[in-house]
Amino acid sequence: RVQSTGSKSKMSDAIDRCVDMEADIDAVVDKLVNVKKEVLKTIERLDSAVEYNILHMRYIQGKDLQEIADHYGREYGWVTTTHGRALKNVQALLDENL
Repeated sequence: RVQSTGSKSKMSDAIDRCVDMEADIDAVVDKLVNVKKEVLKTIERLDSAVEYNILHMRYIQGKDLQEIADHYGREYGWVTTTHGRALKNVQALLDENL
């Protein structure tokens, strides 16, 4: 005699776990999309187009600072300095909203 109820139960449990994990992943993706929208709204308020572009390339496009330096044909140090200034300006914008 072969008992198949055990394997059906295991399969059902595995499918249930997969469905739950998929729902969790969807929720995380939705949260990340919302955070990305908020980041965009904030950096769009910057006065400097260069600062906006650097933050956009870094945090929206996912480029590292060396890639950004190469894009601008500038030294890495210039990008790190400008990036730092841009972040300070973003912090000032956020502080205004408090």
